[in-house]
Parts: sequence; C-alpha cells; structure tokens
Amino acid sequence: SSGSGTMTSELLSDYEEGDWTPTGNGITFSAATGRYTKIGRQVCISGFVVFPATANASAALISSLPFTIANTTAARGGLTVSYTSYGATFFLLGNQNDTSLTMYTTAGGDIFNINMSGAVVYFGGQYSI
Repeated sequence: SSGSGTMTSELLSDYEEGDWTPTGNGITFSAATGRYTKIGRQVCISGFVVFPATANASAALISSLPFTIANTTAARGGLTVSYTSYGATFFLLGNQNDTSLTMYTTAGGDIFNINMSGAVVYFGGQYSI
C-alpha cells in the first residue's frame, strides 16, 4: 500500500544478494565466507573468518566488502561481532570510501593481526554506499 511520504516511487528496483569472500590485511584467512544483501544504498553483510597463526603486525582488517562504503562518516555502518574466540570484546568500523572494516578495542585502540592469531570471528551488520 502507498504511504503519505514524498517518494516518487515505492517500487523495489535496486535489489541484489550474493556471496563474498573476506580477505585479510597482509594475511590469508584460514577460512572466510560472507553473504550480502543490497537494497538501494544499504548493504547488509554477514560473515565468518578465521585468522591464521601469524606474527604479522599489520592492522587487523576484514576487506573485500562487496561494495565500497560511501565517503561520509555516517555511512561507516552499524557492524557487530556476534562471536569471537579472541580474548576481549572489540568492534568493527567501516572505512569510508573503502571496502574494509577495521577492528578496534572497546577503548578505541587498534587490533593487529598478531593479536588475532588463530582467532575466529563471526560478524554482521550494515553500511551505506
């Protein structure tokens, strides 16, 4: 049914869904899989990665998102970690004008690949393109 908004059309004309493969920053995940749904400018993602045993000191990223995050602060998304074997709580933040998510401690500090060595991460959420 039609609402009282100012939209010129209420048709769902921009919908896509599929799989994507998360990649790491200077590492190759031991396992990685993802799903996405794109509706207009909103992208919902879910995924699972396993970090390899590593001494790599690069920033811990989940990269190769299916679409580039818009170049605005507000587009960086609402992403959450639903489970991790890492020993502390952390969060994911989308990097504007990029296809990656950076891992940060709850205090805002960077997390590095060496910190995530062998860790499992399940995540999901949305961002704008």
